[in-house]
Amino acid sequence: MTTDTITLAEKLEASGLDAGPAKQIAKAIHEHQSEHFATKSDLAELKVSLMIWNALLAGLIVALVKLI
Repeated sequence: MTTDTITLAEKLEASGLDAGPAKQIAKAIHEHQSEHFATKSDLAELKVSLMIWNALLAGLIVALVKLI
C-alpha cells in the first residue's frame, strides 16, 4: 500500500488545512509507510532465507531420526 501524497494533501487542504502543512503531513505519512513496508526484493530475500532454514531443519531431522 502506498499513499498518494498529492491526493492526501488535497484532502487535507479541502478540510481547511493550509497547503504547506498539508503537503508536509502527506509527505511524512508517505515516508513513514515507505520505511515500514517490505518490498518485493525484501520478500524475495526472506523467501531464500526460509528455504535455506527449511533445508537445514530437514537435514537435522533426518540426522536425529538416524540416531534413534
